[in-house]
Amino acid sequence: MKRLGIFGGTFDPVHIGHLLIAERAYEEAELDKVIFMPTDNPPHKNSSQITPFEYRKEMVELAIRDNPNFVFSDLETKRHGIIYTSDTLKILKDIYKDTELYFIMGEDSLDDFHKWHEPEKITQLANILVSVRSLNDDFEEKIKCMNKEYGNVFTMLKMPYVDISSSDIRARIKNGKTVKYMMTNEVCKYIDNNAIYGSVIE
Repeated sequence: MKRLGIFGGTFDPVHIGHLLIAERAYEEAELDKVIFMPTDNPPHKNSSQITPFEYRKEMVELAIRDNPNFVFSDLETKRHGIIYTSDTLKILKDIYKDTELYFIMGEDSLDDFHKWHEPEKITQLANILVSVRSLNDDFEEKIKCMNKEYGNVFTMLKMPYVDISSSDIRARIKNGKTVKYMMTNEVCKYIDNNAIYGSVIE
């Protein structure tokens, strides 16, 4: 049975931290591929404040094009209305038959998971890989509690500490600060050439 990683998000913009998470998930969960899937209309964000999908699509494709283990999907842009993770996983399960799905999330999402749309359905359709920057007893206990509640589907991915966020990158560009080494060179050039957030300082 194949093992497929699903990495969703706005990727506004995609950065080195995202790539590190995907690579660690690929390695530790022994995945066949990791699908990067930018969302078009996430339920927890104001879509009018998100960079248009075509820009985010191009940035993701540039960021992952030299890694044969990463692939891009525009599945979520082909649907209308609010897009929920449980619905996306159901569609993927129908497309990729005889495939085990692994949904990749950040540790910050774990606290709010019970508030997500149909969390039980999510855990029935996929294993959950949670990227963790620093292990501690509280977080390990939280994972144990989640596994007890939802059926032993949560696994921790120990990550190197990389304090990078898309919102910080946008703010730094807006304020004329460097974002060197926070994204791939190709993504930096694309942002600069298209003036997506402003002028990128080398």
